[in-house]
Amino acid sequence: MKDNNGKKTTDREEILEICKTFYKSLYEKTVPTPTNTRTQSPDTDDVLPFTKSEVRKCLKDTRKNKSPGPDDITSDVLLIAGEPALDYLTKCLTKY
Repeated sequence: MKDNNGKKTTDREEILEICKTFYKSLYEKTVPTPTNTRTQSPDTDDVLPFTKSEVRKCLKDTRKNKSPGPDDITSDVLLIAGEPALDYLTKCLTKY
C-alpha cells in the first residue's frame, strides 16, 4: 500500500495508519466558513436602485396602526418625518 507521499509499505501498522488517515480526511468537513456574508452577495449590477417614490409608495401602502418593529419606528412616523427620512431610507435600501 502507498501513503500520501507515494511511499510503499507492507507493514500492517503502517497500512492501518494509512487507512485511518485516508478515511479521516475523506469525511472531514472541508467547506470553508464565509468570513463576511454581507460582502458575498449575488451579482446585482443589473438591478436598479430604489427610487424615493418607490419607498414613499411602500410606506403609504403599509397597513396603518401596526405595531412597530424592534426599532420602535412605525411607517406612520417615517411618513411624517418627510423628505429627510425618505432620502435616508432610500439610501439604506439601495445600499443593502
